[in-house]
Amino acid sequence: MVQDKKSVKHYEKIKLIMDLDGHGSPKLRVNIYNNFYTKSAAAEVAGGFKLFFQEDKPSLMTPKQVLGIEPVKGGVKTREAPKYIYYQ
Repeated sequence: MVQDKKSVKHYEKIKLIMDLDGHGSPKLRVNIYNNFYTKSAAAEVAGGFKLFFQEDKPSLMTPKQVLGIEPVKGGVKTREAPKYIYYQ
């Protein structure tokens, strides 16, 4: 939801996390994550991936799918593993 990334302040003892929060199929969510969280983004901020116990359809992604160890249905995998996984 950050609209002006340049205005985000960085602090020495705080690690920023870019958290992907959204709904849709696992394939769609992984594709969106891969488009936003690239190698250059990973150099600046830790990646985060939010999962929803009840809303994620057709099923909740497995930890191996979120980390990019195994592909989701459709054959896509996360390229840069998230450093933070948030379950709601």
